Amino acid sequence: ENRPSVVIGDKVLLSPRAHPERTFVAYADRKDLRQDAARGNLKIKVSAKIRDAAVKGARFDVRFTINRASLEIARQAVLHSNELPLGLLFPSRPTDNPRQELVSGKIRPINFTHQKGNEINGLQREAVEAILKNDVKDAPFILYGPPGTGKTETVVEVILQLVLDARKMSRVLACAPSNTAADVLACRLKRELRFSHHHDSQKMIRIYSTTREYGEMHKDLKECSNWDGKKEMFFVPKRDQIVNKDIRVVICTCFVGGQLRDFGVKKGDFDLVIVDEAGQATEPDCLAPAAAVLGDSEGRQNCGRLVLCGDPKQLGPMVLSREAQDTLSKSMLERILEMRAYKKHRGKYNSKLVVRLLDCYRMHKDILKLPSRMFYENELRAEGPPHDRLQNWNGLKARGLPIIFEGVRGKDMREGNSPSWFNNHEVEVVRDYVKQVTAGAGIRPQSIGIITPYRKQVHKIQKALGREFQDVSVGPVEDFQGQEKLVIIISTVRSNRHFLAFDRAHRLGFIDNPKRFNVAVTRAMALLIVIGNPRVLSGDLHWGALMHQIQEGGGYVGMSLKEQSPDVGADGENRDTFEDYAEEMGDVDEVGISNRAQQEAPNMQRDF
Repeated sequence: ENRPSVVIGDKVLLSPRAHPERTFVAYADRKDLRQDAARGNLKIKVSAKIRDAAVKGARFDVRFTINRASLEIARQAVLHSNELPLGLLFPSRPTDNPRQELVSGKIRPINFTHQKGNEINGLQREAVEAILKNDVKDAPFILYGPPGTGKTETVVEVILQLVLDARKMSRVLACAPSNTAADVLACRLKRELRFSHHHDSQKMIRIYSTTREYGEMHKDLKECSNWDGKKEMFFVPKRDQIVNKDIRVVICTCFVGGQLRDFGVKKGDFDLVIVDEAGQATEPDCLAPAAAVLGDSEGRQNCGRLVLCGDPKQLGPMVLSREAQDTLSKSMLERILEMRAYKKHRGKYNSKLVVRLLDCYRMHKDILKLPSRMFYENELRAEGPPHDRLQNWNGLKARGLPIIFEGVRGKDMREGNSPSWFNNHEVEVVRDYVKQVTAGAGIRPQSIGIITPYRKQVHKIQKALGREFQDVSVGPVEDFQGQEKLVIIISTVRSNRHFLAFDRAHRLGFIDNPKRFNVAVTRAMALLIVIGNPRVLSGDLHWGALMHQIQEGGGYVGMSLKEQSPDVGADGENRDTFEDYAEEMGDVDEVGISNRAQQEAPNMQRDF
């Protein structure tokens, strides 16, 4: 569970049981790889030599090797970063950059496209103008987008302004650390391009990695992707298929962006590089597309503009190695925002370098209140249509307050050799709330999300919901970043404080993880329900503050905050020491995570 995924072309080592000294090399086949892997099967391509050596019915030991492609792209990004202006990496005193606008003609006022009738607010307009004016030389621009503030809409507006300018012919490379985020951006841009009378979606190309399968491509992006229908595979595009008079926008993952140099793309071919969800990318991953296409070329005075979009207060890069934690766990976005030029001066950011969006269109004002205070200096404003659909639902504990905390005295449990935890009591409570909001409030299952930190709890909840509620989204918080649901239910699972030290050591669970907390509670639009043991959660600054807010508003129910509960472990046994648990879970290896704990770590799938 959650080990690095097998992708097309991965090397597989086969050793016959009868002759373990012999090793053959095979490769993961491209057909139906994901579906077969989900069923515990794997198709591989083998040579005639292996087929000749294999006896019918013979058994083989199989070993999987690490695909070093993403590591090599990251290494190349670091090596080629010395070709970038120093200011892009370490901006200190950015200098003016006159007459380097990314659009032709006068910058003010910009004729905003008002995507599909949606008005762009003042801060979004300010960000778009700052990016297009490009009047700061060799310094990245930061679009700081807290939850629900319209970051993606702002990015799309920037791209539209460039695409709709027929005279300047600027080109944009837009990347994201995951295929999901890249698809969201591509679908939004494609939709908006169709609303233009003079341009269509062929102005953009969505480049997928050749390791992807057809079923993993977004159905709305086939016509503007690098899919070869005859060969039934994604092809590697040549430079003239990327850089030409028709293609103005390239959208891909950071990994593919780092490969563009290998595709023949030259420095200077792109005027603007945008990295969306940059807070989730390691610094080498974020640098990969920039190092590939930005920099002085053929005497050009301008190297192009780098824009980093994201939120340093939400989930950062997933780094399991303790040795790499100090350097890779902080994103480039977060590091640059800590530099003096990007900090507030007299209560304001330098809008030539950074704009933080403040108008939140996602959630009810009472759900927004605590995250705004704890993470965003109490500056976020609940705007847009009021999400008050459920504030008078009769299932609320306090009328008008769409937040519930139900205190549960459960039990931390495991099954067999699985390292993952579940809490049956919380599973039952979750199921009851799903039934209540669907039957009593008329909420559709697909409008409900359930967040829980442990994979076994995910499986238990899915099983309890059954076919009736199979459209309810259930997963760890990592699966929900960038998403929103009308109703969010959080199952925290832990009921034993003695296990928290291990969770902290291996970055599991919700305790002492402010970014994970922030993402979890800001996915809800109209109703937030938290289920957990208050005795365990109250020791955490953020969960304690949330419980206090809910209790003050009258939304608390269940186990008393003062009630004592025994710290009971799996199988009903008391565990008084963290060492007992750590010994049971297995020795911690040199990179700082035990074999069993690694299986519980959040999403380890590689996104190429």
